[in-house]
Amino acid sequence: MTTPEKFQIEQRVQIDFSYQGVPPRVFAKQYDNNMRVVAVDLYNGGSDYTIPDGYAVNVRLDKKDGHHVYNPALFGSGNTIFIILTQQMLTFPGELMAEIEVVSAENVLKSGVLIIDCDPSVIPNAAIVSTDEYKTVQELAAQVAKDAAQVSSDMVTVESVAQILEDNKETIEKMPDTLQAVQQFANEAEIAAAAAAESAEKLEQVYTKTESDERYPLKTDVEADLADRYTKAEADGKFADSNNVYSRNEADKRFSEYVLKVDGDANISVTWSDTTAQLGVANLDTGSAFVVGKDYTVYKLDDGSYIISLDGDKSDLQKIGGFHYGTCRRVNAALQPINTADEVRGNGWESNVYSGIVPRSVWDQGHRPTCDPRGMVYLGSGVWVDIYQSSDNGAGGLTSAYNAVPLTGTEGLCWYGFMERALVVGKRLLTYGEFCQMAFGSPGGFDDSNTNAWTAKTNTGRQKTGYVANAVSSIGCRDAVGNVWEWTGSLVTRAEHTNISGSGTFSASEGVRAGKSYTDGNGHYNATKDGTWNFDTVSPFGDGYGNIYEYNDYSLVPLLGGGQWSAGVQGGACTVCMQFCAWNTREYIGARCACDSL
Repeated sequence: MTTPEKFQIEQRVQIDFSYQGVPPRVFAKQYDNNMRVVAVDLYNGGSDYTIPDGYAVNVRLDKKDGHHVYNPALFGSGNTIFIILTQQMLTFPGELMAEIEVVSAENVLKSGVLIIDCDPSVIPNAAIVSTDEYKTVQELAAQVAKDAAQVSSDMVTVESVAQILEDNKETIEKMPDTLQAVQQFANEAEIAAAAAAESAEKLEQVYTKTESDERYPLKTDVEADLADRYTKAEADGKFADSNNVYSRNEADKRFSEYVLKVDGDANISVTWSDTTAQLGVANLDTGSAFVVGKDYTVYKLDDGSYIISLDGDKSDLQKIGGFHYGTCRRVNAALQPINTADEVRGNGWESNVYSGIVPRSVWDQGHRPTCDPRGMVYLGSGVWVDIYQSSDNGAGGLTSAYNAVPLTGTEGLCWYGFMERALVVGKRLLTYGEFCQMAFGSPGGFDDSNTNAWTAKTNTGRQKTGYVANAVSSIGCRDAVGNVWEWTGSLVTRAEHTNISGSGTFSASEGVRAGKSYTDGNGHYNATKDGTWNFDTVSPFGDGYGNIYEYNDYSLVPLLGGGQWSAGVQGGACTVCMQFCAWNTREYIGARCACDSL
Protein backbone atom coordinates (compact mmCIF):
# COMPACT_ATOMS: atom_id res chain seq x y z
CA MET A 1 0.00 0.00 0.00
CA THR A 2 1.49 3.39 -1.06
CA THR A 3 1.38 6.17 1.55
CA PRO A 4 2.41 9.84 1.45
CA GLU A 5 5.33 8.87 3.61
CA LYS A 6 6.66 6.49 0.96
CA PHE A 7 6.52 8.65 -2.12
CA GLN A 8 6.78 12.32 -1.13
CA ILE A 9 7.70 12.75 2.54
CA GLU A 10 10.49 15.29 2.85
CA GLN A 11 10.87 16.10 6.53
CA ARG A 12 9.67 14.98 9.95
CA VAL A 13 9.24 17.38 12.86
CA GLN A 14 7.76 17.34 16.35
CA ILE A 15 5.23 19.75 17.85
CA ASP A 16 4.54 19.81 21.57
CA PHE A 17 1.37 21.81 22.28
CA SER A 18 2.62 22.69 25.77
CA TYR A 19 6.03 23.93 24.59
CA GLN A 20 6.41 27.70 24.07
CA GLY A 21 10.02 27.84 22.85
CA VAL A 22 11.53 27.90 19.35
CA PRO A 23 9.05 26.38 16.86
CA PRO A 24 10.16 23.48 14.65
CA ARG A 25 11.28 24.46 11.16
CA VAL A 26 10.88 22.84 7.76
CA PHE A 27 12.49 23.93 4.52
CA ALA A 28 10.91 24.41 1.12
CA LYS A 29 11.47 26.11 -2.23
CA GLN A 30 9.35 29.01 -3.52
CA TYR A 31 6.76 27.91 -6.15
CA ASP A 32 7.41 24.19 -5.48
CA ASN A 33 4.38 22.35 -6.82
CA ASN A 34 5.50 18.81 -5.99
CA MET A 35 3.05 18.42 -3.07
CA ARG A 36 5.75 17.78 -0.46
CA VAL A 37 4.55 15.94 2.62
CA VAL A 38 5.75 16.84 6.13
CA ALA A 39 5.23 14.25 8.84
CA VAL A 40 4.40 15.90 12.18
CA ASP A 41 4.52 13.94 15.43
CA LEU A 42 2.20 15.54 18.02
CA TYR A 43 2.95 15.70 21.74
CA ASN A 44 1.51 17.38 24.79
CA GLY A 45 3.80 17.81 27.78
CA GLY A 46 6.25 15.34 26.27
CA SER A 47 3.67 12.56 25.84
CA ASP A 48 2.13 11.32 22.58
CA TYR A 49 -0.97 13.34 21.68
CA THR A 50 -3.80 11.47 19.95
CA ILE A 51 -6.47 13.47 18.13
CA PRO A 52 -9.80 13.04 20.01
CA ASP A 53 -12.76 11.53 18.17
CA GLY A 54 -14.79 14.13 16.30
CA TYR A 55 -11.88 16.54 15.95
CA ALA A 56 -9.92 17.51 12.83
CA VAL A 57 -6.48 19.05 12.34
CA ASN A 58 -6.18 22.09 10.10
CA VAL A 59 -3.23 24.20 8.91
CA ARG A 60 -3.71 27.99 8.97
CA LEU A 61 -1.25 30.27 7.14
CA ASP A 62 -1.56 34.02 6.54
CA LYS A 63 0.40 35.14 3.47
CA LYS A 64 2.27 38.43 3.14
CA ASP A 65 -0.20 39.84 0.59
CA GLY A 66 -3.25 39.35 2.83
CA HIS A 67 -4.37 36.04 1.30
CA HIS A 68 -4.92 33.00 3.49
CA VAL A 69 -4.46 29.24 3.39
CA TYR A 70 -6.65 27.02 5.57
CA ASN A 71 -6.20 23.36 4.64
CA PRO A 72 -6.78 20.07 6.49
CA ALA A 73 -4.01 17.77 7.61
CA LEU A 74 -4.15 14.06 6.82
CA PHE A 75 -4.28 11.61 9.71
CA GLY A 76 -1.59 8.98 10.13
CA SER A 77 -1.24 6.35 12.79
CA GLY A 78 -0.83 7.09 16.49
CA ASN A 79 0.22 10.69 17.08
CA THR A 80 1.34 11.40 13.50
CA ILE A 81 -0.32 13.71 10.98
CA PHE A 82 0.73 14.66 7.46
CA ILE A 83 0.84 18.28 6.23
CA ILE A 84 0.82 18.89 2.48
CA LEU A 85 2.95 21.86 1.36
CA THR A 86 0.86 23.20 -1.51
CA GLN A 87 2.11 25.67 -4.10
CA GLN A 88 -0.13 28.40 -2.67
CA MET A 89 1.66 28.01 0.68
CA LEU A 90 4.98 28.69 -1.04
CA THR A 91 4.24 31.76 -3.18
CA PHE A 92 6.32 34.06 -0.94
CA PRO A 93 9.93 33.50 0.23
CA GLY A 94 11.14 33.89 3.81
CA GLU A 95 9.85 32.59 7.11
CA LEU A 96 6.15 31.67 7.05
CA MET A 97 4.33 30.88 10.30
CA ALA A 98 1.85 28.05 9.96
CA GLU A 99 -0.52 27.36 12.86
CA ILE A 100 -1.56 23.75 13.45
CA GLU A 101 -5.06 23.65 15.02
CA VAL A 102 -6.99 20.76 16.55
CA VAL A 103 -10.58 21.86 15.96
CA SER A 104 -14.21 20.78 16.29
CA ALA A 105 -16.74 23.10 14.65
CA GLU A 106 -15.71 26.57 15.87
CA ASN A 107 -13.76 25.35 18.90
CA VAL A 108 -9.95 25.17 18.89
CA LEU A 109 -8.81 22.53 21.36
CA LYS A 110 -5.05 22.74 20.79
CA SER A 111 -2.75 24.80 18.60
CA GLY A 112 0.96 24.83 17.80
CA VAL A 113 3.27 26.67 15.43
CA LEU A 114 5.45 25.41 12.57
CA ILE A 115 7.92 27.65 10.69
CA ILE A 116 8.14 27.09 6.93
CA ASP A 117 11.51 28.44 5.75
CA CYS A 118 10.78 29.14 2.08
CA ASP A 119 13.97 29.67 0.09
CA PRO A 120 13.45 32.18 -2.75
CA SER A 121 13.36 30.75 -6.25
CA VAL A 122 16.12 32.00 -8.52
CA ILE A 123 13.69 31.64 -11.42
CA PRO A 124 10.86 34.23 -11.35
CA ASN A 125 7.50 32.62 -12.02
CA ALA A 126 4.98 35.32 -12.87
CA ALA A 127 2.44 32.66 -13.79
CA ILE A 128 1.98 31.70 -10.13
CA VAL A 129 -0.66 34.06 -8.70
CA SER A 130 -1.15 34.20 -4.94
CA THR A 131 -4.76 33.47 -3.94
CA ASP A 132 -6.72 32.25 -0.94
CA GLU A 133 -6.75 28.46 -0.59
CA TYR A 134 -9.30 26.40 1.34
CA LYS A 135 -9.03 22.75 0.34
CA THR A 136 -10.97 19.70 1.46
CA VAL A 137 -9.40 16.40 2.47
CA GLN A 138 -10.64 14.89 -0.77
CA GLU A 139 -8.95 17.59 -2.86
CA LEU A 140 -5.65 17.18 -1.06
CA ALA A 141 -5.86 13.42 -1.44
CA ALA A 142 -6.44 13.75 -5.16
CA GLN A 143 -3.47 16.10 -5.58
CA VAL A 144 -1.13 13.83 -3.62
CA ALA A 145 -2.28 10.83 -5.63
CA LYS A 146 -1.84 12.74 -8.86
CA ASP A 147 1.72 13.56 -7.88
CA ALA A 148 2.39 9.91 -7.07
CA ALA A 149 1.08 8.84 -10.46
CA GLN A 150 3.25 11.36 -12.28
CA VAL A 151 6.39 10.35 -10.40
CA SER A 152 5.76 6.62 -10.95
CA SER A 153 6.86 6.73 -14.59
CA ASP A 154 8.98 9.13 -16.62
CA MET A 155 6.90 8.27 -19.65
CA VAL A 156 3.53 9.49 -18.37
CA THR A 157 2.61 12.86 -19.84
CA VAL A 158 0.67 15.57 -18.01
CA GLU A 159 -2.38 14.71 -20.13
CA SER A 160 -2.23 11.00 -19.30
CA VAL A 161 -2.01 11.67 -15.54
CA ALA A 162 -4.98 14.01 -15.81
CA GLN A 163 -6.88 11.22 -17.59
CA ILE A 164 -5.93 8.78 -14.82
CA LEU A 165 -7.40 11.11 -12.23
CA GLU A 166 -10.54 11.60 -14.35
CA ASP A 167 -10.92 7.82 -14.60
CA ASN A 168 -10.69 7.64 -10.80
CA LYS A 169 -13.01 10.58 -10.19
CA GLU A 170 -15.67 8.41 -8.59
CA THR A 171 -13.09 7.01 -6.16
CA ILE A 172 -12.05 10.54 -5.13
CA GLU A 173 -15.63 11.71 -4.58
CA LYS A 174 -16.39 8.74 -2.36
CA MET A 175 -13.14 9.00 -0.40
CA PRO A 176 -13.65 9.38 3.40
CA ASP A 177 -11.42 11.69 5.43
CA THR A 178 -8.95 9.01 6.46
CA LEU A 179 -5.39 8.22 5.50
CA GLN A 180 -6.39 4.65 4.67
CA ALA A 181 -8.56 5.89 1.81
CA VAL A 182 -5.77 8.21 0.61
CA GLN A 183 -3.39 5.27 0.52
CA GLN A 184 -5.92 3.12 -1.37
CA PHE A 185 -6.46 5.78 -4.02
CA ALA A 186 -2.73 6.38 -4.46
CA ASN A 187 -2.25 2.66 -5.02
CA GLU A 188 -5.03 2.57 -7.63
CA ALA A 189 -3.56 5.63 -9.34
CA GLU A 190 -0.14 3.98 -9.52
CA ILE A 191 -1.60 0.86 -11.12
CA ALA A 192 -3.45 2.99 -13.67
CA ALA A 193 -0.30 5.04 -14.29
CA ALA A 194 1.70 1.86 -14.97
CA ALA A 195 -0.89 0.72 -17.51
CA ALA A 196 -0.86 4.12 -19.20
CA ALA A 197 2.94 4.10 -19.30
CA GLU A 198 2.96 0.66 -20.94
CA SER A 199 0.61 1.82 -23.68
CA ALA A 200 2.65 5.00 -24.20
CA GLU A 201 5.96 3.24 -24.89
CA LYS A 202 5.43 3.51 -28.64
CA LEU A 203 4.92 7.27 -28.49
CA GLU A 204 7.79 9.54 -29.44
CA GLN A 205 9.29 10.63 -26.09
CA VAL A 206 9.89 14.31 -26.76
CA TYR A 207 8.90 17.71 -25.48
CA THR A 208 8.12 20.49 -27.95
CA LYS A 209 10.17 23.65 -27.43
CA THR A 210 7.20 25.32 -25.80
CA GLU A 211 6.74 22.40 -23.39
CA SER A 212 10.47 22.32 -22.59
CA ASP A 213 10.64 26.04 -21.91
CA GLU A 214 7.54 25.85 -19.71
CA ARG A 215 8.89 22.81 -17.85
CA TYR A 216 12.41 24.22 -17.41
CA PRO A 217 12.14 28.04 -17.35
CA LEU A 218 15.53 29.63 -18.03
CA LYS A 219 17.34 32.30 -16.06
CA THR A 220 18.68 35.59 -17.41
CA ASP A 221 22.00 35.50 -19.24
CA VAL A 222 23.91 36.62 -16.13
CA GLU A 223 22.21 34.04 -13.92
CA ALA A 224 22.73 31.40 -16.58
CA ASP A 225 26.48 31.99 -16.46
CA LEU A 226 26.49 31.70 -12.69
CA ALA A 227 24.60 28.39 -12.72
CA ASP A 228 26.49 26.99 -15.71
CA ARG A 229 23.33 27.04 -17.82
CA TYR A 230 22.76 27.86 -21.48
CA THR A 231 20.82 30.95 -22.42
CA LYS A 232 17.56 30.25 -24.25
CA ALA A 233 19.12 31.10 -27.62
CA GLU A 234 22.08 28.78 -26.99
CA ALA A 235 19.81 25.96 -25.84
CA ASP A 236 17.54 26.35 -28.86
CA GLY A 237 20.53 26.29 -31.19
CA LYS A 238 22.05 23.25 -29.52
CA PHE A 239 19.02 21.03 -29.16
CA ALA A 240 16.54 22.03 -31.91
CA ASP A 241 16.25 19.36 -34.57
CA SER A 242 14.45 19.21 -37.88
CA ASN A 243 11.17 18.45 -36.10
CA ASN A 244 11.58 21.55 -33.90
CA VAL A 245 11.72 19.56 -30.65
CA TYR A 246 14.08 18.82 -27.75
CA SER A 247 14.38 15.16 -26.92
CA ARG A 248 13.21 14.39 -23.40
CA ASN A 249 16.67 13.21 -22.34
CA GLU A 250 18.38 16.29 -23.77
CA ALA A 251 16.00 18.68 -22.03
CA ASP A 252 16.17 16.83 -18.71
CA LYS A 253 19.97 16.65 -18.72
CA ARG A 254 20.46 20.27 -19.73
CA PHE A 255 18.01 21.99 -17.40
CA SER A 256 17.79 19.84 -14.27
CA GLU A 257 19.15 21.24 -10.99
CA TYR A 258 21.86 19.51 -9.01
CA VAL A 259 20.76 19.30 -5.36
CA LEU A 260 23.20 18.50 -2.57
CA LYS A 261 22.07 17.29 0.86
CA VAL A 262 23.91 15.99 3.90
CA ASP A 263 23.42 12.22 4.19
CA GLY A 264 24.91 11.17 7.55
CA ASP A 265 27.85 12.59 9.46
CA ALA A 266 30.37 12.11 6.63
CA ASN A 267 28.35 11.54 3.45
CA ILE A 268 26.55 13.76 1.00
CA SER A 269 23.98 12.98 -1.70
CA VAL A 270 23.84 14.57 -5.13
CA THR A 271 20.46 14.48 -6.89
CA TRP A 272 20.30 15.36 -10.57
CA SER A 273 17.34 14.74 -12.84
CA ASP A 274 15.96 11.41 -11.56
CA THR A 275 19.25 10.01 -10.19
CA THR A 276 20.85 10.29 -6.75
CA ALA A 277 24.46 9.46 -5.90
CA GLN A 278 25.91 9.16 -2.39
CA LEU A 279 29.40 10.57 -1.97
CA GLY A 280 31.95 10.23 0.84
CA VAL A 281 35.66 9.86 1.52
CA ALA A 282 35.93 7.35 -1.31
CA ASN A 283 35.28 10.21 -3.73
CA LEU A 284 38.16 12.39 -2.50
CA ASP A 285 40.61 13.27 -5.28
CA THR A 286 43.44 13.29 -2.71
CA GLY A 287 43.68 11.83 0.79
CA SER A 288 41.66 9.17 2.53
CA ALA A 289 39.78 11.17 5.19
CA PHE A 290 38.03 14.49 5.63
CA VAL A 291 39.92 17.08 7.69
CA VAL A 292 38.27 19.20 10.40
CA GLY A 293 38.13 22.88 9.47
CA LYS A 294 38.37 22.37 5.71
CA ASP A 295 36.03 23.32 2.88
CA TYR A 296 35.35 20.81 0.12
CA THR A 297 33.97 21.27 -3.40
CA VAL A 298 32.01 18.67 -5.40
CA TYR A 299 32.74 18.42 -9.13
CA LYS A 300 31.17 16.37 -11.91
CA LEU A 301 33.49 14.64 -14.37
CA ASP A 302 32.89 14.11 -18.07
CA ASP A 303 32.07 10.44 -17.49
CA GLY A 304 29.20 11.38 -15.14
CA SER A 305 31.00 10.50 -11.91
CA TYR A 306 31.82 12.93 -9.08
CA ILE A 307 34.89 13.90 -7.09
CA ILE A 308 35.27 15.83 -3.81
CA SER A 309 38.24 18.17 -3.65
CA LEU A 310 39.93 20.65 -1.30
CA ASP A 311 40.62 22.69 -4.43
CA GLY A 312 37.63 24.96 -4.92
CA ASP A 313 38.93 26.52 -8.12
CA LYS A 314 39.12 23.72 -10.70
CA SER A 315 38.01 25.79 -13.67
CA ASP A 316 38.21 22.83 -16.08
CA LEU A 317 35.53 20.85 -14.21
CA GLN A 318 31.81 21.40 -13.63
CA LYS A 319 31.36 22.71 -10.08
CA ILE A 320 28.23 21.25 -8.45
CA GLY A 321 28.46 22.52 -4.85
CA GLY A 322 30.33 21.93 -1.63
CA PHE A 323 30.39 21.79 2.17
CA HIS A 324 32.46 22.46 5.30
CA TYR A 325 33.78 19.63 7.44
CA GLY A 326 34.04 20.64 11.09
CA THR A 327 32.75 20.29 14.62
CA CYS A 328 28.96 19.92 14.84
CA ARG A 329 26.45 19.87 17.67
CA ARG A 330 23.79 17.18 18.08
CA VAL A 331 20.36 18.81 17.97
CA ASN A 332 16.72 17.81 17.52
CA ALA A 333 14.38 18.90 14.72
CA ALA A 334 13.79 22.24 16.49
CA LEU A 335 17.57 22.88 16.68
CA GLN A 336 17.47 22.38 20.45
CA PRO A 337 20.77 20.95 21.73
CA ILE A 338 20.44 17.42 23.12
CA ASN A 339 22.56 14.99 25.11
CA THR A 340 23.40 11.41 24.18
CA ALA A 341 19.97 10.33 25.53
CA ASP A 342 18.24 12.80 23.16
CA GLU A 343 17.16 14.98 26.10
CA VAL A 344 16.95 18.71 25.35
CA ARG A 345 19.76 20.35 27.35
CA GLY A 346 19.95 17.18 29.41
CA ASN A 347 22.98 16.23 31.49
CA GLY A 348 26.16 16.53 29.43
CA TRP A 349 24.54 18.17 26.38
CA GLU A 350 27.38 20.70 26.14
CA SER A 351 29.89 18.03 25.08
CA ASN A 352 27.58 16.16 22.67
CA VAL A 353 29.51 17.27 19.59
CA TYR A 354 31.10 15.37 16.71
CA SER A 355 33.32 15.84 13.65
CA GLY A 356 31.38 15.71 10.41
CA ILE A 357 29.88 17.57 7.47
CA VAL A 358 28.33 20.70 8.96
CA PRO A 359 24.69 20.19 7.83
CA ARG A 360 23.87 23.82 7.09
CA SER A 361 27.14 24.43 5.25
CA VAL A 362 26.03 22.29 2.29
CA TRP A 363 25.50 24.44 -0.80
CA ASP A 364 24.72 23.96 -4.48
CA GLN A 365 24.05 26.31 -7.39
CA GLY A 366 20.40 26.72 -6.38
CA HIS A 367 21.09 27.17 -2.65
CA ARG A 368 24.16 29.26 -1.84
CA PRO A 369 25.24 32.71 -0.64
CA THR A 370 25.99 35.55 -3.05
CA CYS A 371 29.61 35.58 -1.81
CA ASP A 372 32.16 32.77 -1.63
CA PRO A 373 30.27 29.97 0.22
CA ARG A 374 33.35 28.54 1.91
CA GLY A 375 33.31 28.73 5.71
CA MET A 376 29.61 29.66 5.90
CA VAL A 377 26.32 28.11 7.07
CA TYR A 378 22.71 28.91 6.22
CA LEU A 379 21.02 30.82 9.07
CA GLY A 380 17.55 31.08 7.50
CA SER A 381 15.34 33.75 5.90
CA GLY A 382 17.78 34.07 3.01
CA VAL A 383 20.84 34.79 5.22
CA TRP A 384 24.17 32.95 5.42
CA VAL A 385 26.66 33.54 8.28
CA ASP A 386 30.34 32.80 8.83
CA ILE A 387 31.20 29.71 10.85
CA TYR A 388 34.26 31.39 12.39
CA GLN A 389 35.09 34.84 13.73
CA SER A 390 36.62 37.07 11.05
CA SER A 391 40.32 36.75 10.26
CA ASP A 392 42.57 38.30 7.60
CA ASN A 393 42.16 36.95 4.05
CA GLY A 394 45.49 38.43 2.96
CA ALA A 395 43.88 40.65 0.32
CA GLY A 396 42.39 43.48 2.36
CA GLY A 397 39.22 41.58 3.22
CA LEU A 398 37.91 39.11 5.79
CA THR A 399 37.60 35.34 5.80
CA SER A 400 35.96 32.64 7.90
CA ALA A 401 38.73 30.15 8.64
CA TYR A 402 39.54 27.47 11.21
CA ASN A 403 42.60 27.78 13.47
CA ALA A 404 43.16 31.43 12.54
CA VAL A 405 43.81 34.49 14.72
CA PRO A 406 40.63 36.60 14.83
CA LEU A 407 41.15 40.23 13.85
CA THR A 408 40.49 42.87 16.54
CA GLY A 409 41.48 46.39 17.50
CA THR A 410 45.01 45.02 17.93
CA GLU A 411 45.24 45.29 14.14
CA GLY A 412 43.75 48.80 14.30
CA LEU A 413 40.22 47.74 13.30
CA CYS A 414 37.16 49.51 14.67
CA TRP A 415 33.53 48.98 13.60
CA TYR A 416 34.09 51.02 10.44
CA GLY A 417 37.23 49.04 9.60
CA PHE A 418 35.36 45.74 9.77
CA MET A 419 32.52 47.18 7.67
CA GLU A 420 34.99 48.22 4.96
CA ARG A 421 36.81 44.87 4.96
CA ALA A 422 33.48 42.99 4.80
CA LEU A 423 32.59 45.02 1.70
CA VAL A 424 35.69 43.71 -0.07
CA VAL A 425 34.37 40.13 0.10
CA GLY A 426 30.70 40.93 -0.48
CA LYS A 427 29.61 40.50 3.13
CA ARG A 428 28.26 42.56 6.03
CA LEU A 429 28.09 42.42 9.82
CA LEU A 430 25.30 40.45 11.50
CA THR A 431 22.45 42.29 13.19
CA TYR A 432 22.16 41.61 16.91
CA GLY A 433 19.07 39.50 16.22
CA GLU A 434 21.00 37.41 13.68
CA PHE A 435 23.82 37.06 16.21
CA CYS A 436 21.44 35.57 18.78
CA GLN A 437 20.07 33.12 16.20
CA MET A 438 23.58 32.18 15.06
CA ALA A 439 24.75 31.66 18.68
CA PHE A 440 21.69 29.66 19.79
CA GLY A 441 22.73 26.32 21.29
CA SER A 442 26.22 27.49 22.33
CA PRO A 443 27.05 26.66 25.98
CA GLY A 444 27.67 29.51 28.41
CA GLY A 445 31.11 30.28 29.76
CA PHE A 446 32.79 29.35 33.06
CA ASP A 447 34.85 31.56 35.39
CA ASP A 448 37.48 28.91 36.04
CA SER A 449 37.47 26.77 32.90
CA ASN A 450 37.63 26.91 29.10
CA THR A 451 35.75 23.63 28.74
CA ASN A 452 32.73 25.11 26.94
CA ALA A 453 34.09 28.46 25.72
CA TRP A 454 37.28 30.55 25.86
CA THR A 455 36.05 32.57 28.87
CA ALA A 456 38.13 31.64 31.95
CA LYS A 457 38.98 34.62 34.16
CA THR A 458 42.66 33.66 33.98
CA ASN A 459 42.82 34.07 30.17
CA THR A 460 44.95 37.00 29.04
CA GLY A 461 44.28 37.13 25.33
CA ARG A 462 42.44 35.86 22.28
CA GLN A 463 42.61 32.26 21.10
CA LYS A 464 42.67 30.86 17.55
CA THR A 465 39.27 30.18 16.00
CA GLY A 466 37.66 26.83 16.73
CA TYR A 467 40.05 26.00 19.58
CA VAL A 468 37.36 24.94 22.09
CA ALA A 469 35.50 21.89 20.77
CA ASN A 470 32.33 22.48 22.82
CA ALA A 471 32.08 26.11 21.70
CA VAL A 472 29.75 25.36 18.79
CA SER A 473 26.16 26.51 18.20
CA SER A 474 23.16 24.54 16.96
CA ILE A 475 23.78 25.53 13.33
CA GLY A 476 27.53 24.87 13.54
CA CYS A 477 29.07 28.30 14.28
CA ARG A 478 32.18 28.37 16.48
CA ASP A 479 33.22 30.72 19.31
CA ALA A 480 29.92 32.61 19.45
CA VAL A 481 30.54 32.77 23.21
CA GLY A 482 33.85 34.15 24.49
CA ASN A 483 37.23 34.63 22.76
CA VAL A 484 36.48 38.15 21.42
CA TRP A 485 33.39 40.34 21.40
CA GLU A 486 31.73 40.61 17.99
CA TRP A 487 30.70 43.92 16.46
CA THR A 488 27.16 43.75 15.05
CA GLY A 489 25.45 46.01 12.54
CA SER A 490 22.85 47.11 15.10
CA LEU A 491 23.35 50.68 16.38
CA VAL A 492 21.86 52.42 19.42
CA THR A 493 22.26 55.82 21.09
CA ARG A 494 24.22 55.61 24.31
CA ALA A 495 22.13 56.51 27.36
CA GLU A 496 25.11 57.79 29.34
CA HIS A 497 25.58 61.52 28.70
CA THR A 498 29.35 61.96 28.43
CA ASN A 499 30.91 65.33 27.63
CA ILE A 500 34.62 66.04 27.30
CA SER A 501 35.71 69.30 28.90
CA GLY A 502 38.94 71.26 29.22
CA SER A 503 42.10 70.17 27.44
CA GLY A 504 43.62 66.75 26.87
CA THR A 505 44.66 64.02 24.46
CA PHE A 506 42.51 61.27 23.00
CA SER A 507 43.39 57.78 24.29
CA ALA A 508 44.87 54.92 22.27
CA SER A 509 41.43 53.30 21.91
CA GLU A 510 40.10 56.31 19.97
CA GLY A 511 41.21 54.89 16.64
CA VAL A 512 42.42 57.39 14.06
CA ARG A 513 42.21 60.34 16.46
CA ALA A 514 44.26 58.60 19.15
CA GLY A 515 46.96 60.97 20.45
CA LYS A 516 45.32 64.08 18.98
CA SER A 517 44.66 67.02 21.32
CA TYR A 518 41.59 69.03 22.23
CA THR A 519 41.73 72.35 24.06
CA ASP A 520 38.16 73.33 24.91
CA GLY A 521 36.30 70.04 25.08
CA ASN A 522 35.18 68.27 21.94
CA GLY A 523 32.32 70.55 20.94
CA HIS A 524 29.57 69.28 23.26
CA TYR A 525 30.39 70.63 26.72
CA ASN A 526 27.92 73.14 28.18
CA ALA A 527 28.14 74.44 31.73
CA THR A 528 24.36 74.69 32.19
CA LYS A 529 23.05 71.82 30.03
CA ASP A 530 23.92 68.15 29.69
CA GLY A 531 25.17 68.64 26.14
CA THR A 532 25.22 70.68 22.95
CA TRP A 533 24.36 69.72 19.39
CA ASN A 534 27.55 70.15 17.39
CA PHE A 535 30.13 68.39 15.26
CA ASP A 536 33.02 66.86 17.21
CA THR A 537 35.95 69.25 17.36
CA VAL A 538 38.22 66.37 16.30
CA SER A 539 36.52 63.92 13.94
CA PRO A 540 36.68 60.25 15.00
CA PHE A 541 36.75 59.13 11.35
CA GLY A 542 39.98 60.69 10.10
CA ASP A 543 40.68 63.28 7.45
CA GLY A 544 38.46 63.07 4.39
CA TYR A 545 35.85 60.83 6.04
CA GLY A 546 33.59 63.54 7.46
CA ASN A 547 32.51 64.03 11.07
CA ILE A 548 29.75 63.13 13.54
CA TYR A 549 27.03 65.59 14.59
CA GLU A 550 25.85 64.61 18.07
CA TYR A 551 24.54 66.04 21.35
CA ASN A 552 27.04 64.28 23.61
CA ASP A 553 30.44 62.72 23.09
CA TYR A 554 30.54 58.98 22.35
CA SER A 555 26.81 58.64 21.63
CA LEU A 556 26.89 56.28 18.60
CA VAL A 557 27.18 52.69 19.87
CA PRO A 558 27.02 49.42 17.91
CA LEU A 559 25.85 46.41 19.94
CA LEU A 560 28.47 43.78 20.74
CA GLY A 561 27.65 40.09 21.16
CA GLY A 562 29.01 37.04 22.98
CA GLY A 563 31.63 38.24 25.45
CA GLN A 564 35.44 38.24 25.50
CA TRP A 565 38.21 35.85 26.57
CA SER A 566 37.77 36.56 30.33
CA ALA A 567 34.00 37.00 30.43
CA GLY A 568 33.48 33.95 32.66
CA VAL A 569 29.86 33.07 33.38
CA GLN A 570 28.73 36.36 31.82
CA GLY A 571 29.59 35.02 28.38
CA GLY A 572 26.58 33.56 26.58
CA ALA A 573 24.58 33.26 23.38
CA CYS A 574 22.57 36.40 24.15
CA THR A 575 25.27 38.42 25.96
CA VAL A 576 25.30 42.01 24.70
CA CYS A 577 27.44 45.10 25.40
CA MET A 578 26.42 48.73 24.76
CA GLN A 579 29.56 50.55 25.88
CA PHE A 580 31.91 51.12 22.98
CA CYS A 581 31.61 53.61 20.13
CA ALA A 582 31.91 52.62 16.51
CA TRP A 583 35.38 54.20 16.19
CA ASN A 584 36.87 52.49 19.26
CA THR A 585 39.73 50.04 18.62
CA ARG A 586 39.87 47.46 21.39
CA GLU A 587 42.04 44.38 21.43
CA TYR A 588 39.11 42.25 22.62
CA ILE A 589 36.56 43.27 19.95
CA GLY A 590 36.36 41.42 16.64
CA ALA A 591 33.53 40.56 14.22
CA ARG A 592 31.70 37.89 12.22
CA CYS A 593 30.14 38.38 8.79
CA ALA A 594 26.97 37.46 6.90
CA CYS A 595 25.55 37.77 3.40
CA ASP A 596 22.31 37.11 1.54
CA SER A 597 21.34 34.06 -0.48
CA LEU A 598 21.91 34.13 -4.22
